[in-house]
Amino acid sequence: MLGGGSNKFCLVTLHRRENHEKIHELSAAIKELASRNPHTFFILPLHPNPNIRGVLQNTLKPLSNIILTESLNYIDLINVLKASHLVLTDSGGIQEEAPSFKVKVLVLRNFTERTAGLALGFSELVGNDKKHIVQRGHYFLNHPYILESQNPYGDGLASQRIYQHIKNFFRSNQ
Repeated sequence: MLGGGSNKFCLVTLHRRENHEKIHELSAAIKELASRNPHTFFILPLHPNPNIRGVLQNTLKPLSNIILTESLNYIDLINVLKASHLVLTDSGGIQEEAPSFKVKVLVLRNFTERTAGLALGFSELVGNDKKHIVQRGHYFLNHPYILESQNPYGDGLASQRIYQHIKNFFRSNQ
């Protein structure tokens, strides 16, 4: 079960086309972070693109605290996210999910459309510069922080509200 013991977890996802040319620098940053933080397990679902996958496998496979895995289904991804201390990602969806679990996100992009997370401190743009990623990642893996705000992207109850509206609609039209 994730989350037990003294180990920390860091979810890493990389897939954006804008980062394809920077994949060597991004993988080097993850490798350095893993080397500097041996009690943190970096869980990285591999993207199917062979160019991305190959670089990540070649660079990161030798480290014992990096777990390279096939893509995770939604439930498994949420469980890893929930157990994580930190997230490194270029994914917009993860930026929206992480605040529900009070997990800090370092966005591996120079720009994000999810500015509400930035404004409330849930996420931080670190771009794709190795030095900056390592500096901020190491900081958040080794300094306590508390994220108190509510998820700016929703409260997780949308499906229940939609269900109730549909149910009420059909009741009123009988």
